Amino acid sequence: MPLTLRAIRSRLTRVSDLTNGAIRVAIRVAEDRMVSAEWEGENAAGREALTQAVGRAAFGAGYEGMLVPSTAARQSYNVVVFVESLEEESMLALADG
Repeated sequence: MPLTLRAIRSRLTRVSDLTNGAIRVAIRVAEDRMVSAEWEGENAAGREALTQAVGRAAFGAGYEGMLVPSTAARQSYNVVVFVESLEEESMLALADG
């Protein structure tokens, strides 16, 4: 599959930090459950995957995005941005490269 990587600068106001253990405890979702979620299999079986449910809840609560543990590289993180939820003072832009 073709892959293009670009750096993006961002300023977000409301981000759910799911790398924070206290936040994961509050929503009762363990990090190992998040990174081992088999979303494709769940979707193929007609079910919503745990990570999709967490994302849907964050979106519904008005968050602009989430900081989440990476499934590809331990000790790394991903930023998920809900573009539809960006606040007026928030910003996404391609970084000069």
